[in-house]
Amino acid sequence: MAAMMKVLGIDLGGTKIKAVLYEFSGEDSCEFEILRAEKINTEAERGLPSVYKDLLALVKSFLDEGVSAVGIGVPGPVPSNGIPLEMPNIPDSENFDIAGKLEHDIKLPVIVTNDVNCFLMAEKVFGEGKNYKDLLGITMGTGIGGAIIINNELIKSRDGVAGEFGHMILDKQNNLSLENLCSGTAVARRFRESYGKSFSSREIHEMALNKDPEALELYRQVGHDFGVGILNLILCFNPEFIVLGGATSRAFPFMEESMRKVLKEEGFDEANSIKIERTKISGAGTLGAAYLALRLPFSM
Repeated sequence: MAAMMKVLGIDLGGTKIKAVLYEFSGEDSCEFEILRAEKINTEAERGLPSVYKDLLALVKSFLDEGVSAVGIGVPGPVPSNGIPLEMPNIPDSENFDIAGKLEHDIKLPVIVTNDVNCFLMAEKVFGEGKNYKDLLGITMGTGIGGAIIINNELIKSRDGVAGEFGHMILDKQNNLSLENLCSGTAVARRFRESYGKSFSSREIHEMALNKDPEALELYRQVGHDFGVGILNLILCFNPEFIVLGGATSRAFPFMEESMRKVLKEEGFDEANSIKIERTKISGAGTLGAAYLALRLPFSM
């Protein structure tokens, strides 16, 4: 592998498509510089075939800058063949071969993988995760996603569904999952159900920052439910480190006390010693996607 290499990392989300051109250097490729960043609206309601045309135009706008490979993180499961099963919030995405089409259109190697895998890989290589062999990644946004590294290896299942922590059922009686209880969408819904007021999760976070008692109480309840989910994950994977990302994780300081109370009262002694915190890496999704592309050929 060349000492220096330019790689385009892309985070294909339901709302925005973010593209960042990285230049990696150093023998271990753990040093990088951001050369350029762009962001466009996804307009997901048009369906993936139309979104792909905008994605292609965005990628082409970088090609004159010496791009060697492209890495793309997408929501939802991605099997080992690199073709996403389906992307939540983007219609007409079933089995759409983004990597194959893009490789054909730009004549460069392309890797497509789950966006939370990208997030966790960035944390493992460039963040505090480098100090741990066993770690989990959880992204908290519109939904909740997850990724797993055990003994320094990213865990991949045959169909890419491993790590979909958000779909764990925490309340069987009401058929409520971790995502139903703790995502940004859930925070807004629960606040409306509890207090009869409609605010976005971003606005509720701002209210908590201003010490609004209703917002603080809601996050206490969400933190309790999040703690139940975290305890289940600890019992399943025994991680050393759990790293959080996504917009809703910004409110983690308001959830942590009640989450830790669950771990203390319902878990075992070591559960509360596990490091759980929000990532310090900005743009971990695009960085992880670029890093995986840097290491092509790489079977995801």
